Amino acid sequence: MNNENPEEQNKTITSNWWEKNEKVILIIIGILAFVSFINTFQNPLIWDDTGRIVENGYIKRLSNLPLLFNSKYLSYFRETTYRPLYTLTLFLNYHFFKLNVYGWRIFNIFLHTINTILVYFLIRYILKDRITSFITAIIFAVHPVHTEAVNVAVYRTELLACLFFIGSFFLYLKSIKSKKIGKGFYLLSLFVFVLALASKEMAASLPFIIILYIFFFSSRKGRKKLFVSALPFFVIVILWIIISHGFKLQGPFTSKEEAYYYGSPFFSKLHLKVLFYTGHSILRYIWVCLLPLNLVLVYPQEIKSCTPTPTEIFSLLVLIAILIYAFKMEKFSKEASFSIFYFFICLLPVLQIIPFSIIYAERWLYIPSVGFCLFIAILLKGLFFNRNLKKIGIFLLILISCFYFFVTIARNREWKDEVTLLEKNVSIYPQSMYAQLFLADRYIEKKDYGKALHHISVAHEMYPNSFEPYFWLGEYYATKGPYDVAIKTFSNLLRDFPKECKNNQDFYSYLGMIYAREKLYDEAISNYRKALTLRPIRPYNRDIYNSLGNAYFHKDEFYKAIESYESSLNIDPDWIVPYHNLTIVYKKIGKLKTFAGYFAKAVSLDSAYKGSLKDSGAVDTHQE
Repeated sequence: MNNENPEEQNKTITSNWWEKNEKVILIIIGILAFVSFINTFQNPLIWDDTGRIVENGYIKRLSNLPLLFNSKYLSYFRETTYRPLYTLTLFLNYHFFKLNVYGWRIFNIFLHTINTILVYFLIRYILKDRITSFITAIIFAVHPVHTEAVNVAVYRTELLACLFFIGSFFLYLKSIKSKKIGKGFYLLSLFVFVLALASKEMAASLPFIIILYIFFFSSRKGRKKLFVSALPFFVIVILWIIISHGFKLQGPFTSKEEAYYYGSPFFSKLHLKVLFYTGHSILRYIWVCLLPLNLVLVYPQEIKSCTPTPTEIFSLLVLIAILIYAFKMEKFSKEASFSIFYFFICLLPVLQIIPFSIIYAERWLYIPSVGFCLFIAILLKGLFFNRNLKKIGIFLLILISCFYFFVTIARNREWKDEVTLLEKNVSIYPQSMYAQLFLADRYIEKKDYGKALHHISVAHEMYPNSFEPYFWLGEYYATKGPYDVAIKTFSNLLRDFPKECKNNQDFYSYLGMIYAREKLYDEAISNYRKALTLRPIRPYNRDIYNSLGNAYFHKDEFYKAIESYESSLNIDPDWIVPYHNLTIVYKKIGKLKTFAGYFAKAVSLDSAYKGSLKDSGAVDTHQE
C-alpha cells in the first residue's frame, strides 16, 4: 500500500516525467537560446567591434599570434586588461570569416546557447532538481540583459568567461562528489579556470562562489577539507593578477575615447566616491534584471562631486538590508539565499574595488544573471507543486518567458546601427555626457553637422568645466570647418587643459588633419609624427600613417609617402585605402609594374574598385 500523500505522489510523478524527457527539455532550451538572437544576423559589426575588429589590422594575420604574449598586448589589441584567449578567438574568427558578419554572429549565439545548456546542468547538479534547472535555463536563454553581450562581437568576453566559469565550477563539484577529491576532475577544473581568466577577469569571482557553495551545501564535518581545496583557485587569481600586471599600455594612454575607459587612482577621493556609488549601481542591476525595459548603451556615470549624495547613501542602506535578508533567508530556503549571494559575488570584479572608469554596463550581468534566474525559478517552482497555485505558476513562467523573449527580440533590432542605439540612449538618459558626445560623433560621420553640434552643446552645458565636450567641438570643426576656428579651438584646449592635451594622441592627430586641410603640410606632418611618437603601437595608427603619407604626397615627397603608406599596411594589410594611395603614387612616378601589383591587390579587396576611391584617407585621383 502506498502511504505517500497526494502532494508527494504528484512530485514523484512530475520528477519521473522530467527525467524521462530530459533530451526534449535540452532541445527546447537550446532552440530558445538560439531563436532569441536569430534576428541579430542582419545587424552589422558595431560599437567596439569597429576599433577591435574592423579597424584592427593586428588580428588580421595569424603571423601576429605571438603578440598575444607580448608585453604590449594592450596596445596592439585595444584592450584594458589581459585577455589572450578571447583575442585568439578574434584571430580565428577573422581568419575563417573575414568581416562577414554571419561568422561573428554565429560564434556569439553558439556560445550563448552552450552556456544556457551548461546553466541547466550546473543547477541540476547543485539542487538535484530538473524543474528548477529548466526554469533557470529558460529565463537565462531569453533574458534581455544578455543582448549587449551577444550583439557586440567583442563582448564575447562575457560569453567565453561564462563558458569556462561554469565549466570549471561544474568540474570542481564533480571532483568533490566522493569523500576523496578526484584528482582528474580537480586538475581539469583548475585548468579550465585559467581559461576563464584568460577570457575575462570577471571569472575571478569563482573561488568565492566555491566557498559559497561549500558553506551552503556541504556538511560542517567536511568543510575544512573543502575549504583547503578552494585555496588553489585563489592562488591562481593572485598569479593571474601578477602576470596581467606585466602587460601594460605602451606609451601615454590618454586619447579621446580612452579617457572613458580608465579609472581614478586607488583610494583617491574619486575612487571613494565611486565606491559609494556602488549601491546605486547594484540596485540598477537588480532593477534591469527584473524589468529590462529602457536598456541603453551608455548609462549616466559621470561624477560631478566627490561628496556622496543622499540617493547614494540610501542605495547603500537598501543594499545592506537586502544582504541581511538574504543571510537570514538561509534558514528557510538555502537555495534562494545561495542564488542571491551568487548574484552579488559574481558582480565583485566590476564593483570598483580596483578602480576603472566605466561604473556600469549591462554586459557585466551575463555571469551574475544566473543567480537572478535561479532565484525566479525557485519562486516559480514553489507554485508548481501546490495544487491550488500550479496553474498560476505555469502561467507566470509562460508570461515571464514570453515577455523577456519579445523584449530581447525588440532590443536586438535596436542594434542595427549606432545612431538608433544612441538616439534612444539620450532620449532616456539625456544627462549622460558620453551618450551625447558619442551620438555627436556618429552624426559627424554622417555629415549631419547640425545635430552633431546640438549634442556637443548639450554635453557642454551639463559639464562646462569638462575637457571632453571641448575636445569633441574641436573634432567637429576639424571635420566640418572652418579650419581656422578648429585651430583656435584646439589652441584654447591646449591653454585650458594642458595636462589632458599633452599626452593625447588624438589631439595631435586632429591638429595634423586640420593643417593638412589648410594645405599647411609641414605643420600637418609635424603633428602626425608627434601623435605616432606618443603611441607607436595602436591599431588606429594605420589611419595616421595613411594621412602622413597623403601629406608627403602633396609635398611631392613620393618615397616618404610610399614609406608611410606601407607602414599603414603593416598594421592593417586588408585596408584598401593605402593600396589605392600607393597605386596613385607609383603611377605618378612611372613605376607601372609596381602600380599594377597594388592595383590588383585593391581589386582583390574590392571587386568594384576601378582606380578611384571615396573613402576617408584616399588620395583624390583628380589631383594627379
